[in-house]
Amino acid sequence: ERGWPGVGKGFGTFYALALVIGCLGIGNMFQSNQAFAQFVVITGGENVFSAEVENAVMQFPGLAECAVIGIPDDKWGEAVHAIVVPREGETPTEAAIIAHCRELIAHYKCPRSVEVRAEALPKSGAGKIQKFELREPFWKDRDRQVS
Repeated sequence: ERGWPGVGKGFGTFYALALVIGCLGIGNMFQSNQAFAQFVVITGGENVFSAEVENAVMQFPGLAECAVIGIPDDKWGEAVHAIVVPREGETPTEAAIIAHCRELIAHYKCPRSVEVRAEALPKSGAGKIQKFELREPFWKDRDRQVS
């Protein structure tokens, strides 16, 4: 694989992805690490893209919105955690959502836990879910924001 200028081999794909989604500028490696943590959960050495898990979760009937984040896990480094908001009148369960995901994606990518919230997820002015706000309570007492 051919590397990008100033970026070691193996990081070219991440760098290109980051440029496309607009989360990386030259010299913003700290910000890119935070952005990477919002889009990728590293569990047991495997990269799990939150968008893939969110797509599987959202195929569960009765959900209005969903976000997938990595939360601290002593054994795996991070665990895949889904936060869902059901449509009015719906009552999804953690077990049902996890079982649904296991039919669609690899076991290690499935959420290990699901939080069902009544209130809408925090969003930016542009309507994007603010994953850093969702991650903060889980990581606030940790030295590192990624395991």
